Amino acid sequence: MTNRLRISTVAVMLVLAGCVSIPSGPSSMALPGTGMGWDRFRADEAECRGFAQAQVGTTPDQAAVTSGVNSA
Repeated sequence: MTNRLRISTVAVMLVLAGCVSIPSGPSSMALPGTGMGWDRFRADEAECRGFAQAQVGTTPDQAAVTSGVNSA
């Protein structure tokens, strides 16, 4: 009985692992704060994205390709 349980657990895990996909980008939504205009929010977001890309040293597209190649 124990072996059947282990085998079925592994089988279920493998089936679920086949459904996994790498997200294409951030999955959370950010909205402007109270009293902040849309233009100011967009400027802050662009500045934040630029800073993050400078810290990582790659663009999001390059990072996705590199990650895919390294994990293959």
